[in-house]
Amino acid sequence: MTREEFLSWRIEGRRVWAGEDLAGIDLSGVDLAGCDFSDADLTGANLRGARLMRAVFSRARLVGADLSGADVSFARLVGADLSGASFEAAGLYEANLTRCLLVSANLSFSNLTRARLRRADLTGADLSGAFLIGADLTGASLAKAKLTGATLFRAVLSGASVDPKALRTARAGRTVLTGLTGQTAQAGRTIGPQTAPPASVLRPLPASGPSGGLR
Repeated sequence: MTREEFLSWRIEGRRVWAGEDLAGIDLSGVDLAGCDFSDADLTGANLRGARLMRAVFSRARLVGADLSGADVSFARLVGADLSGASFEAAGLYEANLTRCLLVSANLSFSNLTRARLRRADLTGADLSGAFLIGADLTGASLAKAKLTGATLFRAVLSGASVDPKALRTARAGRTVLTGLTGQTAQAGRTIGPQTAPPASVLRPLPASGPSGGLR
């Protein structure tokens, strides 16, 4: 499906694209808030700067997709394959990424405040400079993940697989670390600086890309 075909349907009010083949489509900057892409194939899609608040991508395939600067706040991506996707500087405030495949994904400088990443596979993912304040990473795999400069204040990493050396490069004050694979830790143990983040990062960040809208 081409961008023009998609937008013609969207203008007519279509919101459900479940199971559709949208591989490689260019939807950069498009307002897709609340749309349903469950089980859709968006492999290699361009969603830079798109408005995806409360959109549904459950079990969708977004391998290698570009969501840089997109607003994905409150979206549901349970069980989605996001391997190699780019979420650089994207807003993922309170997004549900439970059981997602995020292998080698780029999440640098993204806002994952209060996001749910339970049992997500973040092997080799780049989380440099990301905000994971209050995020739930229970049982997640963070093997070989980059955490340099990431803010993990009050994040939950119970039962997660993570390199303790990588944790020391992050701001992880008051992080819950019970049952970390490869490290004995107690709930509430502090790793890294305890300085609280500014209140501004506890709210959704505006997407850094285009402001959205149909065009």
